[in-house]
Amino acid sequence: MASAASDRPAGWTHFRRQRLVVQIAVWVFALPVPVWLWALQVRGSTRTPALAFAGILTAICLIAPALGTRADDTGTATAAGDPTGTAPTTKPPTSRPPSTAPTTTPTTAPTSAPPAPPPPAPPPPTPAPAPEPTPPPQPRSGAEELLAQVRVTQELSDDGYDRGLFNHWVDVDGDSCDTRCEVLQAELRPDGTWLSVYDNVTATNPAEFDIDHVVALAEAWRSGAANWDPQRRTAFANDLDDPRSLIAVSASSNRSKSDRDPSSWLPPDAANRCGYITNWMAVKLRWDLAVDPIEFTALQSLIGQC
Repeated sequence: MASAASDRPAGWTHFRRQRLVVQIAVWVFALPVPVWLWALQVRGSTRTPALAFAGILTAICLIAPALGTRADDTGTATAAGDPTGTAPTTKPPTSRPPSTAPTTTPTTAPTSAPPAPPPPAPPPPTPAPAPEPTPPPQPRSGAEELLAQVRVTQELSDDGYDRGLFNHWVDVDGDSCDTRCEVLQAELRPDGTWLSVYDNVTATNPAEFDIDHVVALAEAWRSGAANWDPQRRTAFANDLDDPRSLIAVSASSNRSKSDRDPSSWLPPDAANRCGYITNWMAVKLRWDLAVDPIEFTALQSLIGQC
């Protein structure tokens, strides 16, 4: 009589020979996992029965492999020890005489390897981009040239200053027209008016205008004129050789300016400020007057806006 294990398919027999842990894992993942996934998605009143069903099925799948393994072990033992069973007969192997035919070893003609392809030629070197030509330096404006030449030092004090130390409005050439008169004649326009470049005020009456020292006498004193002799101070106060030194302006703008430098006063008309600071530096360079650090910083900033 054939054994009970021989009645089952070979695949099932092979599965049953696996370890119990492996069989339980297969049983659990084959049925309970999908059922649990389904049960967890159920909503409403059927959720509890679905979870109970999943739990029962899981318990069955955990117990079944152990029971089946015990039954299989019993059937296998019976098949091996049953006296009534028919033991399979094994046919003894028949011995064959050794073959005396000579064996020939096939010779394989050596195959020559195909020649290796030549290495690829390196790509031609990429020429480096030509450097862009450096633009020529831009010429500096007149104001920048002047600023680069000014002498920067701390100002002197006002100690000892007196406007009378600068003998001004003298008749240099002896033509009965003093310095004030000379400036008004030089700046009289064809229409018989004077124009104040500080505030664009015009006048027909010269009494309404003052003659402004672009670099005020007190500013000149603090910038180095304190060390001059009387003749040099007089020449500075009546400088008709450079039209930038003395200009006719409205009395109000001249009094507003007083003796201040560009760090604290600029012409009310912004369009005339660049010309004003350029004239300021030209006069200081002409008479070797210094610029203090605060004044220099203000001039540098103003030039950047021109």
